[in-house]
Amino acid sequence: QAFPQLERKVFKANQKELKEYSISKFSNTKIADYLFRKTMGERAWKIGKLSGDRMVNNYKKVFEHANIQAMIDLDEMYINLGDYSEYIILGDVYFKKMNSKNTILKIKNVPPIVYSEILSDFDILIQEKKLND
Repeated sequence: QAFPQLERKVFKANQKELKEYSISKFSNTKIADYLFRKTMGERAWKIGKLSGDRMVNNYKKVFEHANIQAMIDLDEMYINLGDYSEYIILGDVYFKKMNSKNTILKIKNVPPIVYSEILSDFDILIQEKKLND
C-alpha cells in the first residue's frame, strides 16, 4: 500500500486529557531543527507565527473540514535552517478554531480523528528522533 492504513495506530485521549487545554507529553523534548522541519513538513505542518527577530514561535497544522488548527509552540527556532539553532525545544500542543485568535479548545472539543492524527504525527517525529540520536 502507498501508506499504512490497517496497521496505523489510533490515539485516544484518556479522561484526564479530555479535561485539558493542551497536550504536554512532548513538552521540553529537545530535537534537531532540521529533523523537526523535515518530519513535520512531510505531515503538512507549516510555520505559524514569527517574531520580529527571525524566530519561529510555533508551527501549525490545519484541518479545514473540522475548522480546527493544531499548534505547537517552539523555543529558539530560526526562520532559516543553519542560521544558528541546531536544536529546538518543543512546547505544548493545543487546538484552536480556525481564524480564532485566542480561543484554545479543550481536548474534549477536538474531534477524535484530529486528535489521533496529531498524536500520530508526534509519534512519528519521536520515532525519527530515536533513530537519529
